[in-house]
Amino acid sequence: MRTFTKIPWLPLMLLWITYVLVGWNLAAHHVIWFVVLLVITFSMTGSWAGSKLLEQSLKYIPQVLLVVLAISILATLSLTSSLFVTLGLTPFLTTFFAWNEMRFSNFNQRSTVWTLIGMTLLGLGVGEFLDLKVISSARY
Repeated sequence: MRTFTKIPWLPLMLLWITYVLVGWNLAAHHVIWFVVLLVITFSMTGSWAGSKLLEQSLKYIPQVLLVVLAISILATLSLTSSLFVTLGLTPFLTTFFAWNEMRFSNFNQRSTVWTLIGMTLLGLGVGEFLDLKVISSARY
């Protein structure tokens, strides 16, 4: 059992705040689509991790080219759509940050995944509650 002092609170709170803002910005049916897209993305990433075909094809492509391509795609999407930054890039980066901090704090993979899922769902729920009951978002 981990002590409370070893839990990286800063990245988890940033993750929670990010998903509160995402939940507040999206309508309830959009949150369902958002969660479905996250599940599809994580499952495809997990299945690609063990793929021999992808591994062989990545050997022939220089990693620098992949990094430059990913950065240019993210820059293009963020410049053309501010909604992408709010709903796509920021949650991804805070999830990545929280994942790395928990792994560096010697949490195992299962507890890291469940902690991040719990904080994400809690943040989305609080954001939806704020949107529906307290302060409506400015999407109308």
